[in-house]
Amino acid sequence: MYLKDGTKTEVIKLLGEVIRRRRMAMGISQGRLAKLMNVTQGSVSQWEKGLTHPKVESLPKLAFTLGVSIDELIWKQKGKDESGHKKTA
Repeated sequence: MYLKDGTKTEVIKLLGEVIRRRRMAMGISQGRLAKLMNVTQGSVSQWEKGLTHPKVESLPKLAFTLGVSIDELIWKQKGKDESGHKKTA
């Protein structure tokens, strides 16, 4: 997953933030999300810290589990457009 300027790390960190916010808004633990996703709690923790990211093929299930679309999961960043750049007025 890359933005147009190639900043993979930023995208992974932002995805992790979205996962954490949605999980917490739903009131579920990392362990519960891990069970729902068939991964370890450590994997969820690493996603949320932006150290790793979920496998691309698991994004539809993750989005469904968190109650968002894939677009919202990946691009739900305040003030950013779908290309990951700041929105202009």
